[in-house]
Amino acid sequence: MERGTTTLSHRRLERRALLRGAAQAVGLAGLPSLLAACGGTAGATSGAATATGAVTSTAATSAGTSSAPRSQQQSSAAPAPASAGQAAPSRAAGHVVFLDPDAGALGDIKTKAVAEFNANGSGLTVERVFGEGAKTYEKLQAMLAGGTSPDLFWSWGYWKNATAAKSLLRPFDPYVAREPADSYVHTWSAGAKDSGTFDGKLYGFTTQLGVPAVYVNQDLFKSAGVELPPKDYGSQSWTVDGYLDTARKLTRAAPDGTPLQFGSNMWGLWWAGFNWIIETYGGAVFDPQWKDCWLDHPEAIDAVTWLADLRLKEHVAPTTAQDKGGTFGFDGGKDAMSVTWAHSAADHVKTIGNRFQWNVYPLPRGKALQVSGCAFNWYCLPQDGKQPDAAWQFVRSMASPTIVQRFLAQGVSFPFMSSGQGAMWQDFPQLNRQMAIEAMPLVRTAPLLPRDPEIEDAIKQQLNPVFEGQGAVREAMLSAKHAVLPLL
Repeated sequence: MERGTTTLSHRRLERRALLRGAAQAVGLAGLPSLLAACGGTAGATSGAATATGAVTSTAATSAGTSSAPRSQQQSSAAPAPASAGQAAPSRAAGHVVFLDPDAGALGDIKTKAVAEFNANGSGLTVERVFGEGAKTYEKLQAMLAGGTSPDLFWSWGYWKNATAAKSLLRPFDPYVAREPADSYVHTWSAGAKDSGTFDGKLYGFTTQLGVPAVYVNQDLFKSAGVELPPKDYGSQSWTVDGYLDTARKLTRAAPDGTPLQFGSNMWGLWWAGFNWIIETYGGAVFDPQWKDCWLDHPEAIDAVTWLADLRLKEHVAPTTAQDKGGTFGFDGGKDAMSVTWAHSAADHVKTIGNRFQWNVYPLPRGKALQVSGCAFNWYCLPQDGKQPDAAWQFVRSMASPTIVQRFLAQGVSFPFMSSGQGAMWQDFPQLNRQMAIEAMPLVRTAPLLPRDPEIEDAIKQQLNPVFEGQGAVREAMLSAKHAVLPLL
């Protein structure tokens, strides 16, 4: 993300060298892949590029006591809002260093947009430093500790909250308060607004959204004579029970019992799907203040039991051994329904080609209709940024509908504001755009606590054996709760 600017040319050069040195110092130190971190491609070749050149690539502050969700708690130190009619900050001149984790289509879009920004004659220039996917967070920590902080960075998953918890981020609240009444920031969905806040302050400026959905192999439905799910979220008939019944009808085996196709995938502890099924059952992984773990609550236990039963009782989803090497992956044509990231649909279009007909459908409803487990990405301003005003001007441009529409058109993001939402899947008109737009007001972000990787690991250690048929759900959920509590 954007980084503060320096106006003296010799300071710019010195700072770039320090940044690159810090990046190289941690360049080989990886970070575990985070299930909730969406929208980027890890493992690409390192490189730093100015906006006019392509990036070389291959691939805690304590919570308050309010009963409101932690992300919505109000801070007494929040800046006083300005009137809606106030003009946006004046354009600042200088040089912004932007640390960005993304390669692939998303990285390409941003590289092009940065080049356009640099060519607009404003006097402000941006240097995009490629952070190499999941390695970016470790590089960011090294830069912050070494006094070579970028002016701006793009946050995956928990990075924003982990950095804010250390008081290392500058809130966007003073800038947003000065936005005019017709600014696009006022068209953000409730989920987008909530996702960027931590302890009552806006530390993340929303720029991308990943949403779970159901991929459906329409050819398998047709050959089995099974009715397709509803294509919109308005239907009352598409439920988790209906999903299971449909999966049963679409599971096939040879006479000797060898599986031929499955009705569903097994998403297990994929963080987005795990949160979604628990919230759909009326539960939650954490209390609203992130002070307690609710995995031992009946709703959560029922949800995870349903999920484990897809494989262990109903046999409509493959075991780990059966799916070795991705034998029953959706793109292979042997999985009738797959709960996964909807914003990856464009990649599946390219991989599947014309081999079979498929589309993206809504998540089923349970006790509640939830599009939860969603993962936002944000721009973040480090506290030590030299010219935050200049970085803000870049953020306002990069998170605007003009740029976000490019994300939507290629399907690398889902709509999170009403401005520009019609561009969703514009480059892939065969995909179910109606579902994508209808999901926006239903979106609930997955909880991303400052110690999120440790929390996920603790839950996996207790629950992964259950999904392999070793142990009971109830006992494992209670053990997971006790393993998580010291990490909150």
